[in-house]
Amino acid sequence: MPDPALFRDALVEGRGLVVPTAHFSGWDIGARFLSDLGRPVNLVVAPEPNPTTREFMHRLRTRFGFNIIYSGRSIFTALPIRQALQRNEVVGMQIDPWGSSRGAREIDFCGRPATFQTGPFVIAATTRAPIVAVFTVRTGVRHYQMRTAGRFDPRSAADVTVAFEATIRFYERLVREEPSQWMVFDDVWPPREAPVTAAGTREESRPPLRRPPGPAATRGAAG
Repeated sequence: MPDPALFRDALVEGRGLVVPTAHFSGWDIGARFLSDLGRPVNLVVAPEPNPTTREFMHRLRTRFGFNIIYSGRSIFTALPIRQALQRNEVVGMQIDPWGSSRGAREIDFCGRPATFQTGPFVIAATTRAPIVAVFTVRTGVRHYQMRTAGRFDPRSAADVTVAFEATIRFYERLVREEPSQWMVFDDVWPPREAPVTAAGTREESRPPLRRPPGPAATRGAAG
C-alpha cells in the first residue's frame, strides 16, 4: 500500500490531484483506495457503446461513491475535469494505448512503438495540479497491492514529457512482471509496413500483434 501521506500532502496544496492509471489488474480497486483520502473521487471513462452495459457500469461505479466524467471528442470534455480539480478533488484518468486520438503520443513499449494518452499530464500542467500515478497488482485471492510511479508537478511541455515517459516506463515494468494482469484486449502495436522488394512489390506483412484471447474487458478512457 502506498504511503497515504503522498496523496494527502498533494491535496493539502488545494489544486486537486490527477491520478493516471490503466487497465491493469483490478484498477477499480485502486479507485476505492483513493476514496479513503477524504476528498471526492472522479473517474474519467469512455461511454460504453452498448446502452445496457453503460447503465450497468455506471451503477457499479457510482455505488462506491465515485463521480463519473464521460470523455469525448468535444472541446468541452476537459471542463468538468478542470472544475473537479478546482474543487480540490481527485481525478483518475486512463493512459491505455488505444490508438491515435487527440493528445495521444507514441512511445516505445515492450520493444515496439505504441500510442498512449497524454491527457492526464497535459491537464495537470494547465491546472497546476500534482500527479501521482497509481497501478493495482493482484497478489492473491482478493488481495491487491497498490504501486505508484511517484509524484510529478508538470508546469511546462518538457515537464509533461518527463512525467509521461516515467509513468509509461513504470507501467511497462509492471506489464513485463505480470503480463497476465494486463487487461487491454485491443491491438496495442500497429502493424509494420511491409518492405518493398526489388520487383517493386511489398512482401507479405505480419498481422498486427494482439493480446492473447481473453474475456471482454470494460474499457475506460483518458479523455
